[in-house]
Amino acid sequence: MRTIAIISSKGGSGKTTLTLHLALAAFAEGARVVIADVDGQRSVGQSLRARQSPGPGLVETTVGKLFTLRVTAEREGCDYVFIDTPNAPDRDLVTAIG
Repeated sequence: MRTIAIISSKGGSGKTTLTLHLALAAFAEGARVVIADVDGQRSVGQSLRARQSPGPGLVETTVGKLFTLRVTAEREGCDYVFIDTPNAPDRDLVTAIG
């Protein structure tokens, strides 16, 4: 399983858009995908709920729960976990992703 985190210290740089499009592209190719929305704005969730067609799984979560989420996703056979991060990611987030 691959974990791909989109990280930038600048707000409005396209982290959510990139996360969503990468996850949708992988899903469209038949991969089992989950998106971990760690950004407090929860924009990925809003976008996925607005879709009419099926898409990747979504977990709106916190940094402290990322390790458990990744273990569970791997156990369930996911191919990718994409992580949408907040701007100015803190040290805990960087540690949890690693």
